[in-house]
Amino acid sequence: MSKEDVFAAVQEIVSETADIEVDEVSLQSSLMNDIGLSSMDIMSMISDIEKAYKIKISEKMLRTFVTVQDIVECVAAKTEE
Repeated sequence: MSKEDVFAAVQEIVSETADIEVDEVSLQSSLMNDIGLSSMDIMSMISDIEKAYKIKISEKMLRTFVTVQDIVECVAAKTEE
């Protein structure tokens, strides 16, 4: 799966979680500062992403996510495995 495809899917999940328009979510968007997600929102969103892609993201990795791009890079790498 290409990073563009992963971004489109992650963008949709982020917008649903944050209750914002899809076009408000960019790769550079900060999950907390720009989008306004809480740590609980992020954990819930990651759970949705794990289910959608049938992958597991470690708690250690989860703590490194600052931007949407961080999530996209992780998911893209895990779906290539």
